[in-house]
Amino acid sequence: MMPMTNSSELWTPAETADYLKTSTNTLQNWRCLKQGPTFVKLGKMVRYRADVVQAWALGCEVAA
Repeated sequence: MMPMTNSSELWTPAETADYLKTSTNTLQNWRCLKQGPTFVKLGKMVRYRADVVQAWALGCEVAA
C-alpha cells in the first residue's frame, strides 16, 4: 500500500487503481455509476485527490 500523502496531491486513474488494487476500468465504471471515491475533472482529464481516495478506502472497512 502506498504511504499517506500530501492532501493536495492528485493521482491519475492508473495511480488510484494501483493504490486500490483494482483496474482503471473498474474506476471508470464506478464514475459512471456514481460510486467509488470522488474525482476531479480537469478538462478531459480525470484525477483523484490522494487524501479523498485514502479516506474512502478506510471508510470501506467492514467489521467481521
